[in-house]
Amino acid sequence: MGSQHRRERVEELVRSFIASELMLNEEPALSLVTITAAKVSPDLKHALLYWCKANALPQESADANTEIELKAAIPHLRKRIAESLGLRYVPMIKFEFDRTPFMSERINTLLKTKV
Repeated sequence: MGSQHRRERVEELVRSFIASELMLNEEPALSLVTITAAKVSPDLKHALLYWCKANALPQESADANTEIELKAAIPHLRKRIAESLGLRYVPMIKFEFDRTPFMSERINTLLKTKV
């Protein structure tokens, strides 16, 4: 149970730290990125970060430029994690577009039209 609790703490720590770093980024494409969730492997060596763009339409959100910029930022983000968070392992980072906000919006729209 303790390792599950630790993993959840690391997930939130990494999610909030990466979100802050991206918000401060000078690259306009990255400053609009919202980190919606993080999943860390049980050994804490891999982190999957789910992202979407703030105030964007679904078709605009998962653009290739943002994905390229996120991939390019990974070495810098890992370096910042190592400098700032004091984790035993700096997780390998992978980004994945999060469709959940758009799916929930679609479901809400459908529910409103049915009522």
